[in-house]
Amino acid sequence: MGIFSKITDNFKHGGVDVHLQAPASVSLQDASFVASVNITAKDTSQTIKHVRVEVVGEPHNQSFNTSSTGQNYIRKVMARAEYAEPFALQAGETKTIQLNIVMNSGAAAVGQMEEQNNLAGSIAQAVQGLQTVANALNADSYTYRVEATADVDGIAFDPSDHQPIQILKPGQIGTGFNIGL
Repeated sequence: MGIFSKITDNFKHGGVDVHLQAPASVSLQDASFVASVNITAKDTSQTIKHVRVEVVGEPHNQSFNTSSTGQNYIRKVMARAEYAEPFALQAGETKTIQLNIVMNSGAAAVGQMEEQNNLAGSIAQAVQGLQTVANALNADSYTYRVEATADVDGIAFDPSDHQPIQILKPGQIGTGFNIGL
């Protein structure tokens, strides 16, 4: 394989397709939601080092892109989950990874309090998670999306997929359906 073939493969994401399926909306009152990531090796076998799904907020109004300290906030990660176990895919093979994305650590912690018997630790974790979400929701100029990325061994530009998601505040009703097309 020549150098130009390797460069071309790098830009083609190593022959790996990533397809994300997530709900069209999620409520802050829900503890979490499940995102499915389908990863398919096209022409050659591939090694996937890990898979990451993030919920990110992006400002769509330039006046909110700079903080008082002068730093640019291009995107804000609100939630993240990873599948960190490497796996191999043969040519034409597809693997589906399902990840639980925790959106409301408070609701998730309430469900785990009886199991952990560490009330103070659970409350601290819940407050920290709620603060992250609350900070992102303070600015009405954010749009939200779910992003899935597969870290493919030997590929510089990892393949990814994304879709918009509506984050509903308490009492808000979502619109639309996402059928995963």
